[in-house]
Amino acid sequence: MTADHPGNPCKQCSIPTSRINGRTLRQSPVRRGLLKKADDKSWIQVCPACERRDLFDGRGVALPYCAADGVMRTVIDTEPENVLAVADFRFTRPALDYGVALANLTQPAGTVPTTDSVEHLARHYLVAPSASAAAALTEAVCHWGGGGRVLGNLKRHHAGHLGDVMHRWMQAALAAASDGEAIAQASPQRPAGLPHGLGISFGSKHLRMLDPDRFAVLDSVLSEGLGYALNPKGYALFMRHLRDFHQQLSASGWGHSLARTESGLFVLVRQNVRVESDQPVTPSEA
Repeated sequence: MTADHPGNPCKQCSIPTSRINGRTLRQSPVRRGLLKKADDKSWIQVCPACERRDLFDGRGVALPYCAADGVMRTVIDTEPENVLAVADFRFTRPALDYGVALANLTQPAGTVPTTDSVEHLARHYLVAPSASAAAALTEAVCHWGGGGRVLGNLKRHHAGHLGDVMHRWMQAALAAASDGEAIAQASPQRPAGLPHGLGISFGSKHLRMLDPDRFAVLDSVLSEGLGYALNPKGYALFMRHLRDFHQQLSASGWGHSLARTESGLFVLVRQNVRVESDQPVTPSEA
């Protein structure tokens, strides 16, 4: 979880500096050429006042950073005192909103499936559910989530009938009365449960695509960063807290689906989780 950090005074304006993960800052056209691959797991020291122009990506999206008080913010925050939280992880509404934007940027052609394209496949499955449509959706979800190994394990465990197994689970999950039931592992007593070889992370990725207004993803980043266990009970608790939070946002005009809200939260939490715990803050190059 994000903690307060003693920001060194900026040499130019003397205000406490903030910090941003190198992987996030790499999206800034101003800073991209100054960063090395090793910086992806480092905190970079920045001054939101003096280096404001550095804290946008090439499309004008404000890059979230960790302020000196431990709150994830952006340089366009208009109400700095209005802080939101999920599991004690603190951030502003603009930081979350721009986190959603960063999470759903269109990928270069030929890399990985876009979120929109996988959601389209999921809608096709829902309209005409079948084993072949389920298999196609699983292929897309695994490629979208960087789960080539997961897909390989599924094919190895369910050789020749992966589509049937996935179709049976998807139908049972959509009809489940609770989140925990939807993602419970298959067993002799629950043959239509989560198939062998598919864990909570990629199981929840499937559910998220099938119903973005009902389900979201709980992966290792959110598990480590927020403290939710990667098991059915942990997923159920995460979903309950996330829905409560999303409903509060929606009551004040928030326009994103539950799943997209989670994607923004993921972008914010990832900065903390992907930084090596003993990694010192790298001074600003500006």
